[in-house]
Amino acid sequence: MTKIIEAERAYTIVEVANLKGVSPDYVRAAIKATRGNTLPAKKVGRGYRISATAVEAWWAGLVDA
Repeated sequence: MTKIIEAERAYTIVEVANLKGVSPDYVRAAIKATRGNTLPAKKVGRGYRISATAVEAWWAGLVDA
């Protein structure tokens, strides 16, 4: 029996910024934040990857705030 695992879409900082209409610096600040509505990301090489689920949860938290 073979299990197929579907990978979730992962975005770069620039992709998230373009998707949400904010600056890459704003996204970087959300990743580095230690309080409030932070954006969880994984460090990959010299950059970050952010899951689509994390982006939507972060954005929803900003809208609700």
